[in-house]
Amino acid sequence: MSIEGFAIVYLCAALINLTSAGMLAGLAPGTTVRKALWIYAGGLALTGTAMLTMALRVPWGLPETGWLPTNLCFWCGALLLWLAVFRLFERPAPLRTFFITGVLGGLLLMLLHDDPRWRGARNLLVLGGLSASMLGRAWLALRHHRADERAPALALAALLGTNALVMVVALVSLQRWPQWVAPVGLSALSAAIISVLVLVALLMLVNRRMQRFLRELADYDSLTRVLTRRAYFERAEARFRASTSGLDWIAMLDFDHFKRINDVHGHLAGDAVLQAGIAALRAALPPEALLGRYGGEEFVLLWPAQAPAPPAALEAIRCAVGVAASAAISERASVSIGLARRLPVETLAATIARADATLYRTKQHGRDALLVAA
Repeated sequence: MSIEGFAIVYLCAALINLTSAGMLAGLAPGTTVRKALWIYAGGLALTGTAMLTMALRVPWGLPETGWLPTNLCFWCGALLLWLAVFRLFERPAPLRTFFITGVLGGLLLMLLHDDPRWRGARNLLVLGGLSASMLGRAWLALRHHRADERAPALALAALLGTNALVMVVALVSLQRWPQWVAPVGLSALSAAIISVLVLVALLMLVNRRMQRFLRELADYDSLTRVLTRRAYFERAEARFRASTSGLDWIAMLDFDHFKRINDVHGHLAGDAVLQAGIAALRAALPPEALLGRYGGEEFVLLWPAQAPAPPAALEAIRCAVGVAASAAISERASVSIGLARRLPVETLAATIARADATLYRTKQHGRDALLVAA
């Protein structure tokens, strides 16, 4: 296959990556992932453009000069691809280093362009930069992936490492045989094949990220970051099935006069009360506790048997929650709690019903208190 064919194959692979990454950018969860994919798409666009210029040089009979735009596209594309993987794995990118490296590399390419004596230096700079970018991305994938992203991250790292090796082979070949057709053509074909596989690994990685995002969206309340009602019941039911000792406690917690807070101060103030109060509650809970939003301003808590006795501990927490909620609106706010200890072989629904009935009695007796079910 001629160099035109090799270059077009690589360009097609880059365009496939760009199109797929562009579509994913609109669907991917979270600003970090979306930006990472768009930056990655930009890097692929630049490297694809560079390969297009290489593919068109021979059929158009262009002279052996004018490599500066091609080399600059390769150089900037390599930096953007590396930066995108920093974003993808949510690592702080050394932006100043990237900027300085990009500027210095661009200046060197401008100084060395079109002079046959510096062809080897240009090849070293461009192919070395591409190899360094691939190795850097591989290192990030190996070092900073999450546990549930291990398979696609390892595949991504292996493919990028292989692609970097291809670039090194091309660089060595160019140093020994200055005719650029054979080594660059080989690297173009290999890179085109590997780039498709890299895209597959990248899609798998983003798919895992999307699955985790959707799972968190379903399991956690967006306002207070506690478990949703469905997720709470799933986990609490599993806890109840695992133990029949009847030593766990269920507490129903309600913010007093919450409708009046919304009516007088507005719904944003009501949201602030819930956020501040629940943040204080979460900070004081033992690690084994389960907290979920039961509905509106009412929350349900599973207090584990191995934690300190809940009546006294929960009363102190209840007061702290009231203080935090009051600070959110600069007006006194309070919380009521109904507490019930699970009876032997009692279902979760039955224990919650007794705690809820106790909460109702608390409100009948003036609110701002904790009562324990008989």
